[in-house]
Amino acid sequence: MTKPIPTITSDGAEALDGFLKKTVTGGRVPAVVFGATSAQETIYWNQAGDVVFGDPSKGQIDEDTSKSFLNPCEITLNSQPWSCFRNPSS
Repeated sequence: MTKPIPTITSDGAEALDGFLKKTVTGGRVPAVVFGATSAQETIYWNQAGDVVFGDPSKGQIDEDTSKSFLNPCEITLNSQPWSCFRNPSS
């Protein structure tokens, strides 16, 4: 039996975008990155916050900023240990 691939609606993505922006507004929380994936694809990925915490003149983080401090292996390891490493015997 094949299970359906998870998806997110445009309303759901907009709600998460708003949540990210609200979370960093007020200067109590530094930049935030949030993502969700399936085995086949990225379901949602976004970020919000200052590149330099508390200094909006330095700009906002973007997808490239996020990639510089997170890589897909680290993200995957949080949910599926060792999935980024190949079995040397295979």
